[in-house]
Amino acid sequence: MTMTSSPSASSAGGYLLDNAGDQVPDRWDALSRLYDEPTFRRFQEVGIRPGWRCLEVGAGSGSVACWLAERVGPAGRVTATDLDTRWLDRLQLPNLTVARHDITCDRLPVLRYDLIHCRLVLSHLPNPEAVIDRLIRSLRPRGWLVLEEFDTGCLDGACPRPRTEREHRANRIREAFTRLIEKRGADLGFASRLPVLLTDRGFQAVEVRGSYESGPSVRLLERANLEQSRAELIENGVTPADLDAHLDQLPRLPLLMPMMISVVARKWPS
Repeated sequence: MTMTSSPSASSAGGYLLDNAGDQVPDRWDALSRLYDEPTFRRFQEVGIRPGWRCLEVGAGSGSVACWLAERVGPAGRVTATDLDTRWLDRLQLPNLTVARHDITCDRLPVLRYDLIHCRLVLSHLPNPEAVIDRLIRSLRPRGWLVLEEFDTGCLDGACPRPRTEREHRANRIREAFTRLIEKRGADLGFASRLPVLLTDRGFQAVEVRGSYESGPSVRLLERANLEQSRAELIENGVTPADLDAHLDQLPRLPLLMPMMISVVARKWPS
């Protein structure tokens, strides 16, 4: 399969947490530890089996794509795409294709895939509903769509019900970080609309799950995100002293990530 790449609105403003920062390996490691196992459970629940063709959009480090490639076996095929494939190009699996691809405008094959997965991508795109329509066209009848996004509206701060000054500071800095993401065009309430969007498009038995995560991997992810966006946080009002104090206190903070919404839906023949 050939995929082409072109400049797009999704990349014009620059994603705040792009794949080029020194903190990227820590972010990939944290995201994998936090969310890969729940994602893999979704795949097992839909009945992934050898021979399937799968598309992994915004594949990042490739941890999910590699798992899929192992499950679909030699008779199957996995395509892993991203705007920046520097972390995917090192992968050498016979049934895995890596493609530099802009999901907002580059060509996708029609009726090709048994499973399409997209995690923490849609809410950052300028027109995610149009992208969902493109994914649906690329899905085979009876194929599965698994979409996962954060919903920041379900959580009141990084430290809910803060009691100490360091917890209040953690919430202020998380709020500042969230504003930066939104300033780049992200819609962090998009996840809550996914079930209705898919139902309106003819999907049946749309299943939704949500979960919070805490622990060391959350703190690792928080550190990577804040260190990579440090300059912009300071430009937008966070003081270096507050940011350094927060980073110093991370091991002692009861941080939560926003709720991860996981939506699974099956495409039925029209």
